[in-house]
Amino acid sequence: MNTDTANITGPVDDLDLAFLRRCFRHHLACDEIRILKLDKFPRGVSRETWFVSCELTSDENITVQDFMLRR
Repeated sequence: MNTDTANITGPVDDLDLAFLRRCFRHHLACDEIRILKLDKFPRGVSRETWFVSCELTSDENITVQDFMLRR
């Protein structure tokens, strides 16, 4: 089982997980990122809202952070 999709609930639609990881890695200046959980908020007509929980690795420090992504 792919660990990046293990806890994803609901359809991912056209959300590109590899692109999401690259963007987060760039904007958060971390060495590695693992998506732990991805939930699509069920409401919203003009925008999609996603709740993302990520494990970030920077140097040898590992932290878990939650984000809200809108597109």
